[in-house]
Amino acid sequence: MKKIFSLAVAASIASLLILSGCASSGGSSSSSTTFADYFSYPTVNKNGIAYTIYNKQVAPDDMDTLSVVLLSGYTYIEQTLNHYGYIGVAVQFSNSTNKLYVVERSVFDKFLKSEIDANTFVGQLKVMEL
Repeated sequence: MKKIFSLAVAASIASLLILSGCASSGGSSSSSTTFADYFSYPTVNKNGIAYTIYNKQVAPDDMDTLSVVLLSGYTYIEQTLNHYGYIGVAVQFSNSTNKLYVVERSVFDKFLKSEIDANTFVGQLKVMEL
């Protein structure tokens, strides 16, 4: 696994932190779209990583979409499995590369509680080639 560091991802995730309450609130909404419309049901692999697969392709240079996908995928796992340890989101890029973005659940929780900033969160992400 290697760490990824991208200020663009950090900035995008930081801006999405404000909106994360909308995705995780479970409140009423006029939209009937759910996480399951975009992600596979989360499962735990043999390495103990709870992961979900995003079912659409992402452009390799689209950091805004990647940020939304990661934040949404981690939130889906959190709400569905309540898994502690490592959580991951598998992403297929339009250039035919596939990556799994993994983070410790405790780091994600700290990020959601604003105990760490977006740069610290992104610094904790690990990416695995699939």
